Amino acid sequence: GRNRFGRGGRLLFGIVSCVALSVSLCLYGTFILSNYWIACIATFFMGFSISGARAGYLAFITEEQPDKSSAITAGFVLVPFLMSVAVTIAGPGLAYTFGVESVFFSIGAASLMAQLPVFFLS
Repeated sequence: GRNRFGRGGRLLFGIVSCVALSVSLCLYGTFILSNYWIACIATFFMGFSISGARAGYLAFITEEQPDKSSAITAGFVLVPFLMSVAVTIAGPGLAYTFGVESVFFSIGAASLMAQLPVFFLS
């Protein structure tokens, strides 16, 4: 990716992984109660996408700013931890109020909409 697309070419896998994560969240929310097997496949792609996006972005940022690599790595550990705390607190109430399907589909659709500007800016 680096030779063909320049410095940002290393981010392509991370961008594709984020889109795949959003689509997987939407699929999970749609099929969790009606088709368990599709929901299981979506769960597999969620894990694959999280692993791919995290490694790609972390490698890119640490290569761009090697003097701040420890702070970057700490941020990559701290931010998901804080988000998981927020989801643990708010998740049961949201799932009870709106339903599990709606919550997962809404999160996936919102993150997909937030990623659309990346395609127009790159």
